[in-house]
Amino acid sequence: AITIAADGTLYYTDFTTFVVVKIVPDAEGDYSKGKISILAGLPYNNAVVNGKSDAAKFKYPSGIEVSPDGKKVYVSEPTGYVLRQIEL
Repeated sequence: AITIAADGTLYYTDFTTFVVVKIVPDAEGDYSKGKISILAGLPYNNAVVNGKSDAAKFKYPSGIEVSPDGKKVYVSEPTGYVLRQIEL
């Protein structure tokens, strides 16, 4: 799943590597020249573990949404019936 915050930051869930990715476009709005980082999760380690950054683990993250104020990201995991909150 993909969502875009009001500031243009793109967030997506990677179902195959079990992470949440953040893409910030460059000053001209070009995502291909922006910064890509893993917001949360540890690649190829699927589990349901709460924690900060790479301490958090996801088991098939699927849905994603950013709060209107851009301070939180919500990720759903259907296999664990979990809705997770990431504070930015």
